[in-house]
Amino acid sequence: MLNSINWNNFINPKYWLEGISGGAGSALVTPVLPINSQFYWFFLYLFSGLIISACFLQLVKIFLNPNNPIVPRLPFIINNYTWMGIIGFFWFISRQLSIAFLGGRFWLLLLLFWGLFIGFFTLKYMLKFYPMEMKYYRQSKRELKKEKKSHI
Repeated sequence: MLNSINWNNFINPKYWLEGISGGAGSALVTPVLPINSQFYWFFLYLFSGLIISACFLQLVKIFLNPNNPIVPRLPFIINNYTWMGIIGFFWFISRQLSIAFLGGRFWLLLLLFWGLFIGFFTLKYMLKFYPMEMKYYRQSKRELKKEKKSHI
């Protein structure tokens, strides 16, 4: 698969703006992804995976202790995963229906930047701030247990 990809297309602006620039509007036709293509299944799994992950995180949020430090951050992740999945499916369907402007690769590039942006801040939080918050959370939990035992 990797040998058949023309990597020079990724640095060419005309490749990314196909179906958007050129003034012809919807007369420009974006190529449909064939069903037997690996890209077709990749995008299908990617966007459905985002929505399924958002649903799973919503369930995790229900079962977590409300005082857990990750609970206030989960809606941010859930909302972004849900919207990226919905907008990604909208792009995918527009691409399959040959709607030039909405099915353009430019929107896929915007989704990629959005995902990288969200991923960067989520990773930064999980690596830097979450361990500190969990340490404080566990410490306060132990102190509450000690207070309960001393009152009994």
